[in-house]
Amino acid sequence: MHTTEWDRDSLRRALIAIMTATDLNQSDLGEMAGRDRTAANRWLSEKPTRPGHDAAMRLATALRARHPEVGDLVDDFLRAAGYASPAPGDQAAPDAVVSTVRATARAEGKSVGELLMEHGVSVDELLVPDALPPDSVLQQILAEIEVSDLSEEAKIAIIRMHLKIRAGHIEQARKDAENRRRPGKG
Repeated sequence: MHTTEWDRDSLRRALIAIMTATDLNQSDLGEMAGRDRTAANRWLSEKPTRPGHDAAMRLATALRARHPEVGDLVDDFLRAAGYASPAPGDQAAPDAVVSTVRATARAEGKSVGELLMEHGVSVDELLVPDALPPDSVLQQILAEIEVSDLSEEAKIAIIRMHLKIRAGHIEQARKDAENRRRPGKG
């Protein structure tokens, strides 16, 4: 729900409480909101400025993903900013969610898949067989290790190594395609 009313003091108190509970700083809040440290500084000043709706929703989404334990404080922040709850269709854009999940995984030294599985996503939901071209190398690896006398741990390590290499190739291809789409980029 969007309102034109917001509470400066409550906004500042909510952000300070969030920072205290999570050990985040102003730069972290700004980054999570898709802004910079100076934006967070303005929200926390003695006479705070109101965060824009997009920034507030991005920050709320990122905080809930990284620090679910402060959900009530996030609700307080949104109410104080005049955005009591997201209106239908106001959910964070998928790109913002993906960026948040990637950043959280990186910060925790985990893969995106590991992070998602910790939060209840099943292995079956992580599979994207239709999105990827067939992997004849993996098929060959599977056939060869199936008849080998390697331990299960060794087999898993070999498959993971191949998938990590393949993921690197796919990510590089994605970056190359993205750079080709940008004007003035090689």
